[in-house]
Amino acid sequence: MTAPIEALLDSIQYEYIEKGDNISNDDGTLYAVKKGILDIEGYKLTVYVLNNGQRIFDANDFENFLTEKR
Repeated sequence: MTAPIEALLDSIQYEYIEKGDNISNDDGTLYAVKKGILDIEGYKLTVYVLNNGQRIFDANDFENFLTEKR
């Protein structure tokens, strides 16, 4: 069974982010490969997909969401 947050994150239309020249897959560094917007009742949260598949929220967007700033 999929958790509700997973279903929401799966519904986002992600766009690929161009990889910079200084990023290497060999050293284990995590970096964003995709970006999308999660809209929760008017709150826009940027979500990034890292090169290991993990999804994370933009810190500023998430802080604004928690403190009710739009």
